Amino acid sequence: DNIIPTEITNRSFEMGNFDGWMVEESAFQVTDEAGAGKEGDFYAKSSMVGQGSITSNSFTLQGTGTINFTVLDINNPEYAYVALYDADSNTVLKKTGPVSANEYQSDRSIR
Repeated sequence: DNIIPTEITNRSFEMGNFDGWMVEESAFQVTDEAGAGKEGDFYAKSSMVGQGSITSNSFTLQGTGTINFTVLDINNPEYAYVALYDADSNTVLKKTGPVSANEYQSDRSIR
């Protein structure tokens, strides 16, 4: 089973803000705008300019060790990626490559 880690605060941005996330720079905002692939009322959206990152709090993978995420409407796909880090060593465990606009990304099993 793919069990959603309960340690991730505001994991779907449904609080309408970045509570529980560390935001660097100003490249992202939480919005309730209509959008393709949108699940729930809110989602994180990147701006047309700038760069930055949003980072969740630490969590433990459970079940199959699979993380699912959606990346949509990318203006600069060569710079867009999702990375999973080991919280203790800050080592990258898994990172997606550049993604295409409107491409659904589902990360593979990470153990």
